[in-house]
Amino acid sequence: MIDESNVKLTKTRHLGLWFALFGGFIAVAATFIVLYALGILSDGSGYIALAAKVYSDEITYNEGISCSLYFQGNSFSVGGQTTNATGIYSDALKKAYMQTEAKTVYPQYASLAYLNSHLGEDVKVDDYVYNVLKDAYAKTKEDNNYSIFAGPLYEEYDHLCSIRSSGSWVNDPDPLYDEAQASYMAELASYINDEANFTLTFKEDNVIFLDISPAYKAFREANEITSPVASLNLLRQAYMIKDTAKALEEAGYTNGFLSYPQYGIGLTLKETPSLSHGIYGLRKGKVAEPLAVSIKGQTAFAKAVRLNIGQTNFPSRYTVSKDGTSYYRSPCLSLKTGLPCDYLLSSYLFEEKGDVVELALLSASGYGIEDEASLESFLTSIKGKSYVYNRKDKDDTFFISSSLQESIVAYAQDGYSIVYQA
Repeated sequence: MIDESNVKLTKTRHLGLWFALFGGFIAVAATFIVLYALGILSDGSGYIALAAKVYSDEITYNEGISCSLYFQGNSFSVGGQTTNATGIYSDALKKAYMQTEAKTVYPQYASLAYLNSHLGEDVKVDDYVYNVLKDAYAKTKEDNNYSIFAGPLYEEYDHLCSIRSSGSWVNDPDPLYDEAQASYMAELASYINDEANFTLTFKEDNVIFLDISPAYKAFREANEITSPVASLNLLRQAYMIKDTAKALEEAGYTNGFLSYPQYGIGLTLKETPSLSHGIYGLRKGKVAEPLAVSIKGQTAFAKAVRLNIGQTNFPSRYTVSKDGTSYYRSPCLSLKTGLPCDYLLSSYLFEEKGDVVELALLSASGYGIEDEASLESFLTSIKGKSYVYNRKDKDDTFFISSSLQESIVAYAQDGYSIVYQA
């Protein structure tokens, strides 16, 4: 005989369980709705520009350098990845900055600045400083418009640009108008180019000896030059980017790019699909961007644009004129004359799986192009690299390596032509 009370009790228990499950489902659904509304479960994949960490002992280490990485996952996951990557990026960049700093001495590093503060002495420096400076000095010995001793010349040009941009001058201080300024920069360049003015010896156990001649010392004192004797100058950010990229890739961040727009140098990481580069030129005397190329995969790039492309943080690019001729000023200085060169209005170098330091060096070698002969020499030196350049005397034409023929993603044909070169 069936006990009806037991049946009722069983039904009641099942009903209670059903209500509990339904209530749980509602709670879970509500949680998902809240999480989605908060963006935690929404897709957060994409490229994110990293904001470097702030350190109390050095706040300017990331100035001018940018880094964007691709992250995949929901917003919560991407947030965590971004925080972790930012720490790796910031730590690596800061360390490279402090070790290659030529002015400020940091107590935790036997840096380049420490070496500059002990001229005429044997100085033991960090491994990284020893190896980087030795590499940069070897590049200096190539005598190809790069010198670790050229820092005072670049600082003088920056100082000139600072005066011009401030508007606090009566007579334009540009060397085109100021003969004394032109004479001084030429004389400074002559001291920098004279090997007899410098003694740099790399000894065992990371010991370096650096000193200058009495003549150069007297010239520095007479002109109140406080710029460091030795610096990486044009190549500094290239070394920093190279080492920071290595740290990011070792940590598993392999899709993205790092760049230093002031000198147009940078690289894409090894799993980056592509990166588009705007190419600048002139159109009826005004700066235009009629061309863009998309470079696929891991690539180093170095750009030298003599034109003011409208970025207010680049006061070092401006235009002056004399006797009906325009002169485009930029940090693209000739170490022979100490003055800017504008035979090329812009030049762009790209190399798949290339070394950003080596490419930046090649780009710097093109800063001093002043005639057809030096242009041909430059083109010989970059053989095997992909390039684009635009000449002042043929500003309606872009000369492009044939290796980039399939990489053009935008082209304003009206008024421009392209010449492909083997």
